[in-house]
Amino acid sequence: VSQSRYRDIKEVLADKKGRGIFGEIQLNAILKAVYGTPSPQCYQLQYTLSNQSKVDAALFFPSKEGFIPIDSKFPLENYRRSIDETKSLQERQEALKMLKQDFKKHINDIADKYILMGKTAGFAILFLPAESIFLELYSNHLDIVEYAYQKKVWPSSPTTLMAMINGLKVIFNQYEQNK
Repeated sequence: VSQSRYRDIKEVLADKKGRGIFGEIQLNAILKAVYGTPSPQCYQLQYTLSNQSKVDAALFFPSKEGFIPIDSKFPLENYRRSIDETKSLQERQEALKMLKQDFKKHINDIADKYILMGKTAGFAILFLPAESIFLELYSNHLDIVEYAYQKKVWPSSPTTLMAMINGLKVIFNQYEQNK
């Protein structure tokens, strides 16, 4: 990666809004790679729910089981501080504590705003657009992973989201063939 490109990416990721847009673009690219262009039969981006909340993507079932809300979250600041070797151990531990709070807040927000009984599938996907943050979560914060599962929120990374939605696509196709 050239220096100017690296600087551009670093600038985008430095800003919270830029990270949000980056996550949404990545989510869109993954959905498009699996399902093609957005359509009401497969998925829609920036989908407005009945409670007027707007989710980054809604993945539709071919049956009346509801749809799967997918929301992108990118808790980067505290993650970076927690791994920054120039910070003291106490500062890194405080950043880890705050990162756990970030994860819990995102999980709660998704569970409260996007899981609507009778409307959605009864669970939602938390898309973490950075493999390193996903690995941090599953390697060092299994209590938060368990908390997410209790709240019916499934954390995913770009790699795991691709696997999840490819699996769902196979299930959807089999459902349609069996009809």
